[in-house]
Amino acid sequence: HLSPHWNWKGKEGRFIHVRACGNCEEAELFLNGKSLGRKSMPKLGHAEWDAAYRPGVISASGFVAGRKVRTEKIETTGDPAAIRLTCGRAGIRADGEDVSVITVQVEDKKGRIVPDACDGISFSLDGPGKIIGVGNGDPASHEPDQFPDEVKTVPIGGLKMAFTGTGRDASMTGVACDDSRWPGFRQTDEVRREKKDTLIVVRGYFELPPLPDGMRLTLFTKSISENQSVYVNGHLIAASIRRGSTDQNFALDKRILVAGRNSFAVSGVPFMMTQQWENLNTDPGAVQVYTPAGLWKRKAFNGLAQVIVQSKKQAGEIRLTASSPGLKPGTVRIQTAPAEIRPSVP
Repeated sequence: HLSPHWNWKGKEGRFIHVRACGNCEEAELFLNGKSLGRKSMPKLGHAEWDAAYRPGVISASGFVAGRKVRTEKIETTGDPAAIRLTCGRAGIRADGEDVSVITVQVEDKKGRIVPDACDGISFSLDGPGKIIGVGNGDPASHEPDQFPDEVKTVPIGGLKMAFTGTGRDASMTGVACDDSRWPGFRQTDEVRREKKDTLIVVRGYFELPPLPDGMRLTLFTKSISENQSVYVNGHLIAASIRRGSTDQNFALDKRILVAGRNSFAVSGVPFMMTQQWENLNTDPGAVQVYTPAGLWKRKAFNGLAQVIVQSKKQAGEIRLTASSPGLKPGTVRIQTAPAEIRPSVP
């Protein structure tokens, strides 16, 4: 085994420390055909030289009892030109668990791996499978190994309340309503006895991040009044929800939402206690924000990276593509067979 690689552009003439490891008795190093000397190779050790860098070919020959038995060489490569993908297994079971590890290799125009390539590579997949991990073996890398879907819960806060009389006042649930003088929302027996024949409006807000394509938002409400109607930014989301209903999840249309603060309002009849020990709810619910996984990507390290692809419970063909600006993309196909059929591996 000979190391390091021989791509040191910009370091012409500088000495590079070269090592040859093996189980031969001696090793001789050559740079572009010129011998740099033969040295003994200790058992479980290595031979080493300092070679002034010049592009080309560096090679080492191993000798046993004076006879050459092995030669290893490393060439200076061209610039990165293409991506090659190689399957560890080209056939896997369609059981939702089986995997194939794909080696990602950055090559020059002659098909040689470029050992100092660190291009950023993006991955896309079609067919009955999914990417579950990426890597490159770089111990100093801080890139993520996975790009999962993200689910966050955004609370509804800043609750205030006001009474509207016996009729619903649409202006009190709209975005322009000034609730700065409203008292904080509370559930007290005194207020309920005093206002039992009126309607109550509870206002609050929730904060949203930017709203990219693919993001899905779901409002999960809880009853804080009888037969409540729910509004977001003045838009009616649901009307006359029965107290304690378990079916209070509503998909929100992003067209009525904004990045930043959004208004939330509930209009209904104040709660009346059904049991003397009852603790009336003051939690209006929350907004669930689902963001699909971002683009799977990884930088090459020493010209290499890896991708792990997992099957789904469906037979067919998985097509994985790796691409990078300025490089010819690479594609590989993986066949998935029903779990009871052992897939063929070419």
